[in-house]
Amino acid sequence: MKKIIVSLMFLVAMSSVVLAAPADKAAGDVGYTAIGVQRWITFDVHEATAKQPAKGTLHYTDVNGIWYDVNVQVVDVVGNGAYFAGPVVAGSGVGSWLYAVVHDVGTPGSNGDTVAGNYMTETDARNAVSGHNEMPNTPYTPFLVTSGNLVVQGGGSEPGAPSTCTQIQSGTLVDSKGISIGLGYDQWGYNYQAHMFLGYFDNNARPATPVDSGDTLIMKWNDAWLSNGDCDGDGKLDRHYGFASYRGSGAWLTNHQWGTNTDGTTWDYFVKIVAVPTDALLMSDGWHTAGGSLIGYQIWGDFAVTQEVLNDPMAGAHGLLYKADFPGFGVW
Repeated sequence: MKKIIVSLMFLVAMSSVVLAAPADKAAGDVGYTAIGVQRWITFDVHEATAKQPAKGTLHYTDVNGIWYDVNVQVVDVVGNGAYFAGPVVAGSGVGSWLYAVVHDVGTPGSNGDTVAGNYMTETDARNAVSGHNEMPNTPYTPFLVTSGNLVVQGGGSEPGAPSTCTQIQSGTLVDSKGISIGLGYDQWGYNYQAHMFLGYFDNNARPATPVDSGDTLIMKWNDAWLSNGDCDGDGKLDRHYGFASYRGSGAWLTNHQWGTNTDGTTWDYFVKIVAVPTDALLMSDGWHTAGGSLIGYQIWGDFAVTQEVLNDPMAGAHGLLYKADFPGFGVW
């Protein structure tokens, strides 16, 4: 059943480069109530820089069991607000674009932070981002965050700057096995441009002959985990760009898996893994911040599992398995 993925760590040879200017970005893992329904979103997005285009991810769930994943492609950070949009690639509403707005009021925790979102056409969503549309007078008026925290960080990016790095579109980049990397999904289910894997679980290790059945897996990662460009000229995708190692880079990975039990019931499992900050301390129960808060239990050296969720009727599991003090994506 559930299996934490390790193969992605080694699929593409490491390539590190000099420190680049940080992008304006927003990230969070928050809960809120909208139209009488308890909902949760986890997101990590950033504007375009001289290195790469705007991008990110958003994962939504609610108490009714509805969920979806968004491949964010348009981002604009203005002051304490972040406006972003992208196509729904899995779950409910596949094919639509989601437009989202989040505001960070700058107080500790979730006090005063707001979120809002709506399905739109691609054209309308892109226009909403560029116009900083707050979606007034609709059922999707911003809702107060009631749990978790979100952070909007601006002032450091170069939106719209031309790329100085070799992109996947060039057709010249290869993985650690010398196989050419292209746009879109490959035969196993990897989409390096979109920072995700979507396919059968056993294909994550890229067997010689891809399987055509089994449990389903969605993996998502950010640019620090594995970039979609080459900036040091070695012909491979970069990792932990601008950092000597993963530690302190802000890298993260998520796995969302589901399948069918032998009794016919279905199960699903979700896990978040983050690289720990440079001043993190390893204790008996896992990695802690310098201030003593639990980041998560240790995995792969300088990484921590921050949250696990399992729903499996056959195993008697329903909901949260593990949650650290900071279950989000490592906005330290």
